[in-house]
Amino acid sequence: MKRIFSAVFLLFAFFCASLPASANDSLADGTYTINYKILKADSDSVSIANDYWEKPAKLIVKNGKYIVQVTLNHSSWIKEFKVSNKNGFADTKVVSADPSANKRVAQFELDQVPDIVLSQIHVYIPEDEFPGEGVYDSRYTIRLKFDKNSIQTVRGNGNGSKEPSASAAAGTSNEKSDRNGTGQQNEADKQTENNPETGDSALLYVFIALFLLSTTFLIIRFKSRFKVL
Repeated sequence: MKRIFSAVFLLFAFFCASLPASANDSLADGTYTINYKILKADSDSVSIANDYWEKPAKLIVKNGKYIVQVTLNHSSWIKEFKVSNKNGFADTKVVSADPSANKRVAQFELDQVPDIVLSQIHVYIPEDEFPGEGVYDSRYTIRLKFDKNSIQTVRGNGNGSKEPSASAAAGTSNEKSDRNGTGQQNEADKQTENNPETGDSALLYVFIALFLLSTTFLIIRFKSRFKVL
């Protein structure tokens, strides 16, 4: 009896432990936003570069791939923006640029929902743009720390909707940036957005857990009646 109960309990604990990971790491195909911040390479302190990366980022999920798009302001100062991969570091792809606003949208691809992404950047500020300090020329290693709990679906992102173009992505980022400069309207907007869809595996685990609990109860009840007889 004790062995049966122990086996059922271990199975139940396994599925319960797997449930949060499945819910957090599985997203249906679509377009989302996700908040993040730029941290220093050797600590969890926010890097000064954090001000040059606008929030939130855009997350496009398609066929098991996770494409992250971020908007950089002061784009002319950031000469290189690389992210880590299996082979070291690779340049991010520029999907759109707005020279008049000195912004660009860069993207990179991951195999999972982003968490911490290691990055290398090269910052170069000409002397005429850095008065009194001279030319600023430095390379840094930074970390992009993403908040999975902040993931929100993009409005109008239905099953039949098409992926937005690069120019549309840039326009969305610029509009959010403008709202941030005049107030906190984007906070109210976020509250009206829907939560992201997750895979059906989470629901399956719930049913399995309920089944295991029911089986345990029936075994205990059956054994009790058998002893009485």
